[in-house]
Amino acid sequence: MNNKGQTLVLFVLLLPLLFIFMILVLEVGLLLVDKNKVNNEIKYAIKYAYKTDRVNEDKIRKYLNDNLGEDSIIEIKLATSDIHIEVNKKHDFLFLNKTYTINGKYRGYKSDDTVYLERE
Repeated sequence: MNNKGQTLVLFVLLLPLLFIFMILVLEVGLLLVDKNKVNNEIKYAIKYAYKTDRVNEDKIRKYLNDNLGEDSIIEIKLATSDIHIEVNKKHDFLFLNKTYTINGKYRGYKSDDTVYLERE
């Protein structure tokens, strides 16, 4: 029996599956990086707002638009003692031709000169 081409055939059959798996890992990784960026920018915006003397909604919105892009939908609710920020940002996959909406929602408040952040 001659089995010399068996490994080559098996490799050619498994190569597309390996390629699809690598693309899936890349897509999920980029999604998680983008989600992490949205959450971090919300936290930084809350800390930035409390570092200034006055909490200003326009400055927070400008900070988030500069760092996340103009396509983000930003909701800011200022209360007497806390800040609520919700950001919805669209993430377009590279190969899958789908769009996923990343939602980040945090509440921040200041107590005893310490800023506290809570995920909602």
